[in-house]
Amino acid sequence: MKIYAFSFFLTVSVISQNVSVEAANAPCIFPQPNSSETIGIQLEKVGNVPTINTVPYTYNLFPVEPFEDAGLQLFLDQKLGMIYSYDMDADDMTKVFDMNVDELPPGIDLTWTYGVAGFTSKIQTIAQGNEGEIYMVLTSTTLPD
Repeated sequence: MKIYAFSFFLTVSVISQNVSVEAANAPCIFPQPNSSETIGIQLEKVGNVPTINTVPYTYNLFPVEPFEDAGLQLFLDQKLGMIYSYDMDADDMTKVFDMNVDELPPGIDLTWTYGVAGFTSKIQTIAQGNEGEIYMVLTSTTLPD
């Protein structure tokens, strides 16, 4: 499996907005949801994604749209920079990428910390390429060489 990496330069910005008194006091509208006797959802637990951080709010896992033609469901541990693959046919979970072990493009620095697990995304997202390729978007404190 080939993995291509793209990076975003990490910046932090604060946006302040002035809200008028009229807008702040405007009534909120809450639409009533429609109910249905024929539409529903059924969930089935098929396994667990391994992670080092198991205490609530200390991890940042992200399920990616299934790579159905490859029979894979991928999960990102965005905080730790790892990608796990769940093989739907074999019912098997394996780690396919680890930023601490696998090769990254020269100049990429993923050693930053933010302090809040939910906002720490070393790997932003991934997308399926052609024939076993994966495109990965990283959040780096530096631009690649």
